[in-house]
Amino acid sequence: MSFDYLDDLFGKFRKKKTKFSEVEKRAASLLSEYASGAIQKDDFGDQMEQVDIDFLKLTTDEDGTIVFSQDTPLWLNLFLGNKFRRWNQIRKVINKSRNDPNVTSTPEWGKALQVMSAEDKNLMEAVEYCLNEIGK
Repeated sequence: MSFDYLDDLFGKFRKKKTKFSEVEKRAASLLSEYASGAIQKDDFGDQMEQVDIDFLKLTTDEDGTIVFSQDTPLWLNLFLGNKFRRWNQIRKVINKSRNDPNVTSTPEWGKALQVMSAEDKNLMEAVEYCLNEIGK
């Protein structure tokens, strides 16, 4: 069995539709919309979170084991796991805390906003990288 597909992060050699095609297309579209400013941060986060859920379901077999094959869009797995989930978790914490004066009046609030800003920058760099690689 050949494992060449493990080097094909962005699916450049995948020529047929797979069970991942729809979720991969939805993810790429969201990345494009977010990068162009056509979709706001919270809408992007909520919709990409659903992509993450759908992707995880597609990678999980009937026994609950996560399975990767030549059809799995590795770029999407890396983006979701290495950039999106952390960014999304921080986004949710910041959003939940914004209206709590007990949180926003502390010196740590400024640090939290700096962390969010850094995560926004890291995410956007990953978004742009993915878009360049998938040709969007």
